[in-house]
Amino acid sequence: MKSGLLLLSLLFSSLFAVSQTYTSVGDVSNPTTFCYCLNENGSEASAVWLDNGITIDGIPNSVIVFDQTYEVFLGSNDGGGHGISMTLQQESNTAIGSGGSALGYGGPSGITSAIHFEIDTYADAHSGDAGLGGSDHIAITTNGNFGIPPTLAGPLAIPNIEDGNYHALRVIVLLNKLSPSNSQATLVLDDVYSLSTTFNPFLIFSGTSPLYVGFTGGIDATTTNIQRVSFAAPGTPGSCSSFTFPVEFIDFTATPGPGLSVNLDWRTASELNNSHFEIRRSLDGQFWEYLGEVEGVGTTQEVQSYRFTDYQARPGRQYYQLRQVDLDGSYALSEVVEVYVGMGEQRFTVHAWPNPAQTQTQIRVEGMPQQGPLLLEVVDINGRRLIARQFASRGKIETTVDLSSLSPGLYWVRAGEQDNMVSQMLRVTR
Repeated sequence: MKSGLLLLSLLFSSLFAVSQTYTSVGDVSNPTTFCYCLNENGSEASAVWLDNGITIDGIPNSVIVFDQTYEVFLGSNDGGGHGISMTLQQESNTAIGSGGSALGYGGPSGITSAIHFEIDTYADAHSGDAGLGGSDHIAITTNGNFGIPPTLAGPLAIPNIEDGNYHALRVIVLLNKLSPSNSQATLVLDDVYSLSTTFNPFLIFSGTSPLYVGFTGGIDATTTNIQRVSFAAPGTPGSCSSFTFPVEFIDFTATPGPGLSVNLDWRTASELNNSHFEIRRSLDGQFWEYLGEVEGVGTTQEVQSYRFTDYQARPGRQYYQLRQVDLDGSYALSEVVEVYVGMGEQRFTVHAWPNPAQTQTQIRVEGMPQQGPLLLEVVDINGRRLIARQFASRGKIETTVDLSSLSPGLYWVRAGEQDNMVSQMLRVTR
């Protein structure tokens, strides 16, 4: 999947801002005072928490109000399964969930003793998600139960939030110590879309354990159309929105060319003190070799397009990544893109959508020679064939595959000949 960024600024009320230091968990960077980048290098789940927790019993007020507004930025490429959760929890300041598909807070080892205020860009888990009429939605959940209905509130469909703009996320929690069941939790997005519910905090939290405040983020490793997922606090010094990132990528693609060549194309939305891009190639996604570099334009707010051609690509599958280098020598890595280079005229691709999928997916195979049979199969991560089809004609094939017999998890869609297959990872959810 494309590298994802979750940028967030943490500014708390005087009640909760007992510390301005934070603990990062997983793939996190901190480019400016209150700005955190989650999932920056493509890891599926990460988190950041306020170091010092708050003990509910230690606060004398009978009604405790938490009211904070954050500015969130979830990229500019619509699609895929990812998002964030603003969470209050009592596990620890190193808590994290099981994976990106549960927004960094859920899964088999999800964060318990918690309330989660989420923005999700994929309708796949909550009761009622299928009837949203769109993917992007907000919800309030508890105890890491990302995929277990019911939610406390929602889901509520929202317009596409991967629109390249910052959005205001307001979280309000009223803890009523005299009448616990009348406590309230509210999520407001852009002062337009809101969810609110009553709940009993003492069915979620204990009175003696500290209450940690922070964010989790998740991206879906099976999807390749997510540029960045980011958060920021609203217009404050040290926030993400007040910080100019050296290079903002729009896209990065790898396409087979004539012979054993691969064309690498990428675009940037803006650049700040950008010296150059180094091009790296790997055959296994782990060990990288330097291929060359392309000069950057320095500083610009205009869209720039770049191309580099690898004329000595290897037959088979390979991976490419850009290393963007600033004038001061600092650098950042782009997403990783994958390409298959065949011998002769055998240049073909396989694409499954939707991905993640629930009960069925559409599979398209194109670029195959016209003669001979084509094998299409779905295998598990151990290589065990679970679904297989054979087609007499080639060229371009589109077909629907029933996934209802498969358990939720990761699989490979493979197409081609027995000794020459191309594949794509597929996530099945329920």
